Amino acid sequence: MASARTDPIPITQPEPETARQASGDQPAVRAAGLVKSFGPTVALAGLDLHVATGETVALLGPNGAGKTTNIGLLLGLLSPGRGHVQVYGWPPAQAVAGGLVGAMLQDAGLMPGVRVGELLTMVRGLYPRPLPLDELVGIADLGSLTGRRADRLSGGQAQRVRFASDVRLLSELT
Repeated sequence: MASARTDPIPITQPEPETARQASGDQPAVRAAGLVKSFGPTVALAGLDLHVATGETVALLGPNGAGKTTNIGLLLGLLSPGRGHVQVYGWPPAQAVAGGLVGAMLQDAGLMPGVRVGELLTMVRGLYPRPLPLDELVGIADLGSLTGRRADRLSGGQAQRVRFASDVRLLSELT
């Protein structure tokens, strides 16, 4: 896909403390003049966005309004054609790599053949200070599902597993 990032994520990564320290004097998200096109199709045309730390924002609009493109830019999955974006004062890919951002995408699949408990254990291993597994399972109400294969879950159960994969980030930054 021509629009996806192909450059490596920089080695320098922010510490989680950086977001807490910065929260008083800079927004969680700052985007100015974001423009993104896919060939002749303009997905975003000069988006400005300011999200304060702790603020909840919903992106609403019809199909093709640029909501998914905006999320891709905020996560560092896409690069803007023009404009700039920062997350906790960092380029998006660095903020993600540093563990400052978690995302639960609606169409992300779960690993087939892996049990929920195994998947959560693996995901926890990606973070320097994850929540204890039993606490994570309790928060996402997955107690009865830890032994079930991830690819055999209902849609709602799968979303709870995706949520549990990111809840460590949600609790750490509050």
